[in-house]
Amino acid sequence: MIQYTQNLEKEIVEVGDEHRVQGRFQQSLGTVLGHIFKAQSIDLHFANFKCLGSSYSGIHDVILKNNTNELKVIGELKVPWVAQRRIGDFYSETQLRSLRTLLAQPIDYMQDLNCMYGFLSTYNETIFLRQEKINGVWCPRPAMVRPVPDAACRRPRDEH
Repeated sequence: MIQYTQNLEKEIVEVGDEHRVQGRFQQSLGTVLGHIFKAQSIDLHFANFKCLGSSYSGIHDVILKNNTNELKVIGELKVPWVAQRRIGDFYSETQLRSLRTLLAQPIDYMQDLNCMYGFLSTYNETIFLRQEKINGVWCPRPAMVRPVPDAACRRPRDEH
């Protein structure tokens, strides 16, 4: 019998571009949360936007939908090694303009598709978004920044 004593909670896979970050995100979070949603009888599924069959031209990195293909959450994923995308660095009054620029893409998607919830993640950090309709106008509200220790994504050796 072979005994394995290494800690399996720490990620050891490295990725080199945004598409691979999307794959790690779907596999690591989508699979685990999908099982949790199913066990709790929560009608949510991680998916690719094309699964909805929508004619909308935007390409979202990840969505959550229900069994009737109703869009519930829009997610945008970015690589963590680009300094301009480190979410925690922009979550202050002095960096508010940069944070707005960073969040513009997922907020645009949310508003275009009347989706109340969204998020932006670098895999290491995630900011959750929600919109409220105030006087008939969608108003985005950032909800939280959460760093993830020992994340799988590291800056590739050949990029500067």
